[in-house]
Amino acid sequence: MRAAICMLCGRPCVCCGLVDCGCWFRFADYRPLAPRAAGHPVGLEWFCAEHREAAGECTNMPSDQALAHLVARFGSMAPDHPWSEEPSLWVLDAGEQPIKVFALLRLAAQLTPAQARERMQTGRFRVLNASSYELKRWHELFTAAGAHLEYRCE
Repeated sequence: MRAAICMLCGRPCVCCGLVDCGCWFRFADYRPLAPRAAGHPVGLEWFCAEHREAAGECTNMPSDQALAHLVARFGSMAPDHPWSEEPSLWVLDAGEQPIKVFALLRLAAQLTPAQARERMQTGRFRVLNASSYELKRWHELFTAAGAHLEYRCE
């Protein structure tokens, strides 16, 4: 089976299910693989969250026609910038213990005190990009410190 990469813009899903960053669609030409067969089923395509709604409107078409329709609607399929290879953890609110969140931010992102203070001043900030396994560990620590978090796949 192919990796979860948006057929329209090329954005990959790198979060391993941490974020609702897109989904698979079965188009009119969908044909499942035979049991124990290798490869990718015809008519099964993945689209990122940005293009999910538009792709869902085209599931009554064969996948090649749907893709042509979406390219006509949104433009070129070539990504205009490289996508991150890993998901990121963001603090939405430092909560009641910002000093603990500050200390964790310094550890997680390996920042100086001045860099951590500057990053926290925006209110919402990225902690780090890492594997989903590593982010889950940091998520537990930041949550225990009272921070409100979200994962992003961008």
